[in-house]
Amino acid sequence: MEWSPVEERDLTVEEAKRADEVFITSSMRDVQGIQRWDDLIFSPARPITEAVATGFAEHSQADLDP
Repeated sequence: MEWSPVEERDLTVEEAKRADEVFITSSMRDVQGIQRWDDLIFSPARPITEAVATGFAEHSQADLDP
């Protein structure tokens, strides 16, 4: 997350479900946008998720040992 333009912080489930975009990150999945969470369906337009994923891809290739 240090490579991204977003702030990482703890959220309640209620706060997270009110978000415009939701994504997960991990060493195996990189950055992956969430389309559906229970009965919620998020917009396919994800400019923040795409920016984070692009930054992650660029930095991870340049620095294989983050």
